[in-house]
Amino acid sequence: MDKAKSSVWLTISVIVTLACVLFALILYPHPHPLDEQLSAFVRIADSDDLWHEAVLKHGTGDHAEAMTLYTQAIEVHPESKMAYLYRGTLHYDQGNYSEAINDYTQALAIDPEFTWALNARGVAFYRSSDSDKAQADFARSHELDPSFIGPLVNQAVIEKLEGNSDEALMLLARAEDFSLASTPTLKVLENIGDIQFSQGDAPSALATYNELVKQYPEYPSAYRERAKIHHNLGNTTEAKTDEEHYQSIAPTKASK
Repeated sequence: MDKAKSSVWLTISVIVTLACVLFALILYPHPHPLDEQLSAFVRIADSDDLWHEAVLKHGTGDHAEAMTLYTQAIEVHPESKMAYLYRGTLHYDQGNYSEAINDYTQALAIDPEFTWALNARGVAFYRSSDSDKAQADFARSHELDPSFIGPLVNQAVIEKLEGNSDEALMLLARAEDFSLASTPTLKVLENIGDIQFSQGDAPSALATYNELVKQYPEYPSAYRERAKIHHNLGNTTEAKTDEEHYQSIAPTKASK
């Protein structure tokens, strides 16, 4: 009899325990893997919304609000390489090159092959007077994505500024080779023309700027610089025409 009672009480105890467990699961459900994935997606989406809004604020000059939004985006999703990239760009625009480098480095910690961050960090390194690190970042960026010619152009600009015109021209020629559909980008042509003119080869510079104007007819600085070349060659009428066109399309804000 005692054994029967014990068996009954044991059964009742098990039932009560199971009921309590079931009740607890209903009231306090355990996270399901799918719920965790959905939560992660929501965090990423929220972060993307924040940094997209920050980019708009950044573009309109509202740097304080942009900085707040970029930081919020990172707090919501610490693995957002884009938020770090764009916050780094804002730091760069404000002249805070060390902070920019830190953010670009954070983006690269998330994605070591993030070519945009490598190129941007290279520019920041150069502005911080660290040419060797700048060139290393540019070289690595272009190595990872040969179709991305920005690093080559930046390398060429540094070489030009440091007086290495031949090296700059070689890099720009490589950039031209990598240009999509064999169409050199604006900055490639502009830098080639500048170097040719600085080396005293005005006819070649004029030919390069003619091509620049042909491909990018709305780029004001092309007319301003071509006017200088025309003056050098004694083409007074052409120089005046270019100067007038420059003034007509960008009388106050166009700059090279």
